[in-house]
Amino acid sequence: MIFDLTDMKKCESYENTYGSYMDIFKSVQCGDVVINPPRSWVPLLMFLNVEVQGSQIYFNPQDSWMGTHEEVYRRFFESAACNSMREYVEASCVLRPELVDSLWKIDSQWEKETVQYEAKEFNITTYNSYYRKELTDFMSLVDDYSSEHDSCVITNCSADKPYPSYVHSKLMEMYPDRELLIATGVLGIIPSSLWDKAPLYDSGIPNFWRQYNRSVKFFGKNKYKKIHVFTEFYQKSLNQALFEVSRDSEITFEVPYKDYKDYIITKEFVDKASKKEREV
Repeated sequence: MIFDLTDMKKCESYENTYGSYMDIFKSVQCGDVVINPPRSWVPLLMFLNVEVQGSQIYFNPQDSWMGTHEEVYRRFFESAACNSMREYVEASCVLRPELVDSLWKIDSQWEKETVQYEAKEFNITTYNSYYRKELTDFMSLVDDYSSEHDSCVITNCSADKPYPSYVHSKLMEMYPDRELLIATGVLGIIPSSLWDKAPLYDSGIPNFWRQYNRSVKFFGKNKYKKIHVFTEFYQKSLNQALFEVSRDSEITFEVPYKDYKDYIITKEFVDKASKKEREV
């Protein structure tokens, strides 16, 4: 099928205009031809395996920011070659709301064939990153997980991957009989037995609501008699989740919730906690 957008017109209302933009991304299929789309649309259209012929400056300044048509093509294929194409698509989509919306629907609703992009290591760059297949596949593993432990230690993730980091190793030494869980805003709860399957992502975007929802789901299924918590800024959302689904558990916060502050769990912090644990 051929979609010629050379004379793309706006509708009378923005609502209908926006809807017509979304209809294009919903309608195109692998192998279709799209002629002269707005230049900012090109990466997402190519991600959908369509043939793009030409482009135009339709949205200013967003289309102009993309550079020339040749530059858009070159960046797409270069990013694909170094396994970061998905990140390039996400970065380009932030220029337009219909692109952000369409990529989210492509990931979660429309069941569309896309360019293969799975990667073990990648960056969480935008809201759209949370719906990458690598993440949703791993979260499905966690959803099917059933713990065989009756006690656990919860701590935060680390920039150093794969796990365990120094902090994680130290906590496993301190609590050898407890399961170590990592609380994140990207994947939710990550049990130590699944660390080797977890994507190696890097994220600077906190997501308290996602962490809360994932924790409610995990602890609603996996019940522990004792829970010891070493967390930083996710302590608030984690505390709320545990209060809802783990009221029968004995829960200890290393930094009491009432005295909560946004601290960072460092090597020195854990060494100090380890010393206190030995003294007890």
